[in-house]
Amino acid sequence: MKTTTIILLASALTGCAGSPLHIATMNAEQLAAQSDATLCAAYGHSQNQGALKELKTRKTITRWDIIMRKGIQTGMTSVELLCSRGIPTRVKTSVGSYGTHKQWIYGIHRNIFAPVYYVYTKNGVVTGWQK
Repeated sequence: MKTTTIILLASALTGCAGSPLHIATMNAEQLAAQSDATLCAAYGHSQNQGALKELKTRKTITRWDIIMRKGIQTGMTSVELLCSRGIPTRVKTSVGSYGTHKQWIYGIHRNIFAPVYYVYTKNGVVTGWQK
């Protein structure tokens, strides 16, 4: 059962146009057409060098020293967070007159081998995190 689920998930990911696995097969021209968020998700997922090269060419990401260490820093954008940590397991959103608040959840509850991280953003900027 687990093998079937993994195979189906891998098949779905390779078929998705913006998936990290699909990004790995793109040439420079195709990478140039992708959004920063898509490229960062690919880089955060598998350190895709094509995505990294394209992002550095654009010069829209400024915290490469933290991203390369898979770190988190208050003030970094949600796109930089994607570059650093990859696609979260889950995102919870709350919207109100105070703006948009999101809780990005990385990891799986009760997994002793990988800690769960909660990263908090307000209007697309990291405001804090906890393990």
